Amino acid sequence: MASPFGSILLAPEVVLDRIGAPESAVDASLETALVADHVECFHATGPGGHVEWCYSADALLLSFLSGSATEGWTSLEAVSVSRTVIESDFEAPTP
Repeated sequence: MASPFGSILLAPEVVLDRIGAPESAVDASLETALVADHVECFHATGPGGHVEWCYSADALLLSFLSGSATEGWTSLEAVSVSRTVIESDFEAPTP
């Protein structure tokens, strides 16, 4: 079984194609309930479902929602944002 989160790695055009929504169906809106200031969200609905992406002003993906009432929903949302990365963040955990 494929991961339901695989679609977050796809280009938006591919996701839109999968739900049958033309690019012209995408609407944009501002969102203030997420963890960052100045968030812009994009959403579209097609015969195959609904999709939403929200990005920070510096292009971090903060939330993603995809699915339908019949197929189920996949969603994720950032609960915190840090723009600082330390070297140890890239080290694999030891067993």
